[in-house]
Amino acid sequence: MTEKDFALEAIWNEMKKVICCNPHTGEIVFLKELPEDEDESCQKARTIDEYARRMVAGRLIHKTDVEGFLKHVDLQYVRTELQRTKGILMHSYRRKCGDSYQWYSLETFWARAENPEDDRIVFMGKRANTDTCAMLDAMRTLSGIYHKIIRIDLQADTYEIIKTYENEQSTEYGISSNCSEWFRDFALRGYVHEEDLEAYLMFTELGALRERFKKSREKCSLRYRRLTNNEFRWVSMELMPSISYTDEHPEIMLYIRDLEEDEQ
Repeated sequence: MTEKDFALEAIWNEMKKVICCNPHTGEIVFLKELPEDEDESCQKARTIDEYARRMVAGRLIHKTDVEGFLKHVDLQYVRTELQRTKGILMHSYRRKCGDSYQWYSLETFWARAENPEDDRIVFMGKRANTDTCAMLDAMRTLSGIYHKIIRIDLQADTYEIIKTYENEQSTEYGISSNCSEWFRDFALRGYVHEEDLEAYLMFTELGALRERFKKSREKCSLRYRRLTNNEFRWVSMELMPSISYTDEHPEIMLYIRDLEEDEQ
């Protein structure tokens, strides 16, 4: 066995799930699968969408991770993100292993061919390593402190909700596909105290945020009153660059915590 063969075998053994997907049709071929997936007939799925539905229907994905899992195997989302980032998509979720749920990492990349019609998207699943579990523990701690956690792409004016107030994912609260519109509409619908409105709108203006983080990668924050359960409460919005932040791809994290809750 050559060193290359040895390395490839080691990587193959580490992977517990490997699926090749046609990026044009969604058709899939299973190269490696887990016993639990076979028990639920997931390997009979013909497309990545059908596979995802079978996984969820068989309760193989932890109920609190279903939304994130479905998003990260949605073909349109995956194609868009892989083309945008030109890298590997990473996502962690809990899936059924035996009688319990365990953390897994889903790694997705684009396997290019000379003929674009032969391109494939590869989904690989493996048990989360120690570093990933430590990160997830940290996120769980943050979730206990912050009521809202959002990843924002300042260049594309898009966002990904990691955690938010349960009742606020509706048009009533100004939610929009564009982050700038969401910030503005939320405030103008009366959910930000009128005395704090000007400061809030200036602080959340995306152009100003892009310039601010170009000059400094330091965290910035704003104290303001927002309407929560029919009363205005003091909260803190904290913004900081994400680990993947670059001037070409300015991605930041938003955290909101209730200051009055902290004082109790």
